[in-house]
Amino acid sequence: MLVPTLLRNYFEGHLGKKRTDSPRVAKIAIVRLNSHFKRKHLSDITQADVDAYCETRKPNAPATTRRELSVLIAAAHWNVRARNIAATEIPLIDLPPASPTKDVWLTREQAMRLLAAAARRASHHDRGWRIQLFIMLGLFTGQRPNVIRYLKWSKIDMEKQILDFTKDTDTGKKRYGRVKAMPELWPAIEEAYEKRWYRGEHWVLGMTTALEDEFRKVVADAALPKAITPNIMRHTWATWAVQDEVPLAHVAGVLGSTVAIVEKKYAHHDPEYQDRATNRRIFAQPISGPDADLF
Repeated sequence: MLVPTLLRNYFEGHLGKKRTDSPRVAKIAIVRLNSHFKRKHLSDITQADVDAYCETRKPNAPATTRRELSVLIAAAHWNVRARNIAATEIPLIDLPPASPTKDVWLTREQAMRLLAAAARRASHHDRGWRIQLFIMLGLFTGQRPNVIRYLKWSKIDMEKQILDFTKDTDTGKKRYGRVKAMPELWPAIEEAYEKRWYRGEHWVLGMTTALEDEFRKVVADAALPKAITPNIMRHTWATWAVQDEVPLAHVAGVLGSTVAIVEKKYAHHDPEYQDRATNRRIFAQPISGPDADLF
């Protein structure tokens, strides 16, 4: 199967139906992949072809090129599941290295500055309330930014104060959580709920348009580093939770993640994590007898 056909099948049959930013981001990658592999059959792609693609994408970071090529691999596997091609047609290629994990989060003082800047913007701009509520939802629920934008009022239990970020249909491997609203967040939810007639009945943020540009302006107003992105709010929530000695299983439940991933990413932020696990006795009574010296 030709690469453009493979990618078109993937986008029309799967990716284009997702209500996230994935289709928009993938479209950019698909255009670049089609430009380079437009006359290539998937099974004919070699490592030399991939290396040539990487060369044309310089000076972009290897991780950027890796993400683009990952769209091609994902499209290949989807077409196998759709029985459009055989698994044997997928080439064995080495992708560029992934970006190293960034261990970055906001301090409490930085978060307060971000919230204050968002509040100022809300008071001076007609739609400034959207970025303010967006930031509050990010810092106080730990959910992914793209998931927050698609939160509906129908998914909020106003009586139990629970925000349900789970999807109505299966949209991939990512998991999503049901979160009890934190005390700092709920008044903002109630205020937005009271005004929802003017801001749209369906979406909590009124609409689902991207907020990256608005977020950058708030970051600048708060005098925070330019490199800060909306994703930092999720990392900040998780880091604070672990530092506050919230059990990793509970953190994973809120994030919609697994304990293994939370432990790998965030456990080192809890200085007493290992101590609580090892500073205890397995046996209630001291060991006696001939084997006592082993203990």
